[in-house]
Amino acid sequence: MKDWINRHLNWTLAIIAVAIPALAGAIISVLAGTPGEYVGMLDVFWLIQLGLVLPVSCLLVLNAKGRSGWWILLYPVTLFIIPLLLSNKNTGQQESQTSSRQTP
Repeated sequence: MKDWINRHLNWTLAIIAVAIPALAGAIISVLAGTPGEYVGMLDVFWLIQLGLVLPVSCLLVLNAKGRSGWWILLYPVTLFIIPLLLSNKNTGQQESQTSSRQTP
């Protein structure tokens, strides 16, 4: 699973940003008894999603792509779009070089 996440960083971030809120919205709508309770639960969920989950996942994706953490300063303006647009600097060339040195 970790190998898939490292190979598909953009998909991982898209799943975190889109699929998890959709699933949570469905669960909250089933659990909430009244519309007011539903709105309150959604507000708490979105605060957690936008204030904690997405910034942390963006930082992890930026780090895995070999980019500086300073890109996260653009998060309030672009949400999770910036890490998707940045190319991957970490191409895995270091791993292939170290493995070629180890072979006799």
